[in-house]
Amino acid sequence: MGIGKLLMKHAEDYARAMILKTQSCNILAINFYLRYGFQFVGCDVMCYSNHDIENKEVRLELGKAIGQIRLRYSNKHFFKHVQLLSKIVKI
Repeated sequence: MGIGKLLMKHAEDYARAMILKTQSCNILAINFYLRYGFQFVGCDVMCYSNHDIENKEVRLELGKAIGQIRLRYSNKHFFKHVQLLSKIVKI
């Protein structure tokens, strides 16, 4: 088991919910988080600079409920938002 998986398992042992942030261009991280059940919960198009869209560096927020808590969005919504963002950002 890799360090990322170990850290994720350890964090889940102590959390009720988790929210992670990553750049839209970080496909490896996004795929890792999706494999672990994270869902799209938001984005920030001006987090890094006023030119995030042009720079293709939009911040994505992914969340995961641990236990009884439910998140508002499904992965179906995530992919809709990613498609919309990809048109704006041209990923």
